[in-house]
Amino acid sequence: MKTLAIPLNHPHIEEKTMDLKQGSREHIRAYFEDSGPDYKAWSPNYNMHFGYCNSRTGFFSREKMLEQMNQEVGDRLQLLDFGNWQIGDFGCGMGATAACLGERFPYSEINGLTIVPWQVQMGNALIKNRGLKNARLHLSDISNPLFPTKSLDAAYAVESFCYGEGLDKANFIKGLSQSLKHDGRFVIVDGFITKPKEEFNPIFRSIYEVVCKNWALNDFAHIDAFKNSLKENGLRIETIEDASWRVAPTALQVPAVTTKFLWERFRNGDRLNQLRWGHLKACICGMLMGMFRSHFSYYIISGRKI
Repeated sequence: MKTLAIPLNHPHIEEKTMDLKQGSREHIRAYFEDSGPDYKAWSPNYNMHFGYCNSRTGFFSREKMLEQMNQEVGDRLQLLDFGNWQIGDFGCGMGATAACLGERFPYSEINGLTIVPWQVQMGNALIKNRGLKNARLHLSDISNPLFPTKSLDAAYAVESFCYGEGLDKANFIKGLSQSLKHDGRFVIVDGFITKPKEEFNPIFRSIYEVVCKNWALNDFAHIDAFKNSLKENGLRIETIEDASWRVAPTALQVPAVTTKFLWERFRNGDRLNQLRWGHLKACICGMLMGMFRSHFSYYIISGRKI
């Protein structure tokens, strides 16, 4: 496999003002288009999520932990590795999880959805570079996915449902439910608030607002509202794991990765615009947010369509 160079200065990157409506499609696209290349500092394979630490990964190998999170998703889908399955990735980013599962399920088709055209272009190039023919990314809204109704055997979402509407993310959950066959499996990995917003500690509230603003989202889901929304849309939870301590070893690497990234950008004369600076602030604050255990947790939720 050849190393694929992701351009650091793609044509659309300009100094953008922060007058984009927070959490709008335009804000989300601008954020991921500008910060997308910077994720290589976090993961050579462009895993745009936190990792899962266990005895196989150890505490220090970030890429192993990131790839293990992909495998945890695959495990919880409960599919035979050599079956012929239709699998949907709801919010695929640069396609790292789709590629990983494409290798794990070689006779299946994995189709990823994103509203960011640049992610489709570069993610498909990365997948092709890995020699995969059964994984592909597409431009599509998760709330109105391109999948035909009841066409998927399984689906997953890794740190993407936080971009849905409201505290219950009902618009994304509805799109997921409509796409799954009866008894189809689902896995959702994300951070969730666990207290009503009006009960937030003032310090947590300040950190939370920085994260939401600079990661281009309005709110993280509230775990209770989210679980109710799954139930209302015919999705039964079978397992729910609070994986906060599992992801902590990768989260704790954020300051070191950020410092190294800033030094390399300074040395290379790379000027960061507002969205890229905001991304770095959100990464640091996201790590701090996870320390407020009474306010925020990271869950892996799995179940099936009933």
